Amino acid sequence: MKKKIALKQFEAKWNQMMITTYLLHKGCHVTFTSNKINFEYGSSFTESLDLPKTLNLTIKGDTNVTNEAVTKPITIKFFTDGRNSKHFYTVQMNWGVLVAKNP
Repeated sequence: MKKKIALKQFEAKWNQMMITTYLLHKGCHVTFTSNKINFEYGSSFTESLDLPKTLNLTIKGDTNVTNEAVTKPITIKFFTDGRNSKHFYTVQMNWGVLVAKNP
């Protein structure tokens, strides 16, 4: 249950970030670690999403989102410990739309 909630929170925060960058004409720097995702809007504010211990990210690093688009295409992969459950998301360059590719 925590896994599903965390994935829905991620989707909601990503979509919120896309709207915020567009409306405020501000970029966002998104950082991925194994158990946390940070959404950093310059010096204005930062939002974080802590992942449950049973859900891990395989992507490490970051991406930048401007008020117009994502600067590079990315694939975000979540794995659940002990069950081999996988959840994939892709983000297209110049669109920024999050697309679920779950098996």
